[in-house]
Amino acid sequence: MTGVYKITNLKNGDFYIGSSKDIGYRWKQHLYLYQKSGRHYEYHLYRAFRAYGIENFEFSIIELCDEQDRVQLEQKYCDELRPKYNEIQPEENPMECKSVKEKHKKRCKQSWGERGAESKEKSLNNLRKGRGSAAFLSHQFEPKKVKAIKISDGTEILFDSLNDASRSLDIPKSSISQILNPNHIRKQSKGFRFEFATKN
Repeated sequence: MTGVYKITNLKNGDFYIGSSKDIGYRWKQHLYLYQKSGRHYEYHLYRAFRAYGIENFEFSIIELCDEQDRVQLEQKYCDELRPKYNEIQPEENPMECKSVKEKHKKRCKQSWGERGAESKEKSLNNLRKGRGSAAFLSHQFEPKKVKAIKISDGTEILFDSLNDASRSLDIPKSSISQILNPNHIRKQSKGFRFEFATKN
């Protein structure tokens, strides 16, 4: 599952924008790395995790995309939203989001890059057993079709993707993602609730 994600501090609204070709695995990395010590783990985001408590942060998907579009899409959201927890703000250097991400990836490699497929699968299995958005993101976005149910009369509308539903109904993708997550408190938006369509 490739795309751009957002980590939001529920206490003050500050947030981080990132992207990954495997979003569920990337969140697991964040959870692992913030607990480590040393100068490589003193990013704004990790300091905030420790200061406010990891339970006060919400992980959500902004947009799913193809791998070749990921970095450009991440930069677009960095430019538009100006995340506080990214190390360097986009207006200082338009390509810095990509640069910081690549530096961070190299720093993570010692901890994660050499573990191989078996270790990665073990980490994802642990993630699936967890609670909240992290567990949800690792496996629930496999279905592509999304069903919108109008609360007032039960009318169902089938969309080929979350993006299609968002565009057609003018509801943010992040809101639909939250509703699709059974562990999230949000259950409806603009008179609709959502669920993944069952594969035939």
